[in-house]
Amino acid sequence: MALGLYKKLADVRTTLDAGRDELDRIRDQISKRRQELESLEWHHVDEAEAIKRIDKAIAYTRAQGVGSGFQDARAVIPVLIQDFDRTFESPFALLACLAPELLKAGLAASLTPDGLSPEAKAARETELLTEISGLEVEEERLARELESAGAVVPRRSDASPSILLASDREL
Repeated sequence: MALGLYKKLADVRTTLDAGRDELDRIRDQISKRRQELESLEWHHVDEAEAIKRIDKAIAYTRAQGVGSGFQDARAVIPVLIQDFDRTFESPFALLACLAPELLKAGLAASLTPDGLSPEAKAARETELLTEISGLEVEEERLARELESAGAVVPRRSDASPSILLASDREL
């Protein structure tokens, strides 16, 4: 009798350990997806979007120079160079007024080819959020299963409240 009870306890322990291992695996996947989502936030844009932003920055900077009489800076280059610190906020502003095409070409040459378009970035973000949500549902189902078997299962501090508070039928 005692041997049978011992075997059943060992089986329960093995099952709980396997459940905890699975829970750890799911949590690792959630963590990886969250890290990818965070890095996606700072991922650079594709070349076409970068060129649009460069053009916009140059146009904005040139417009700032128009009011100060430097829209045709070639006529006053010696004055500009001498009074650079008082005339322009940055080397970018100087080049934007004096040689906008040269500035654009220099910046465009430094772009990397692995950027994401805004559409691709939004699609990947949606995909990651969907994956994370699915993994969190799977995690919560498993946590509830383990708790029903008597295990104490702490929840992640960054777990989605809507999933934690959902009824079993909603999961």
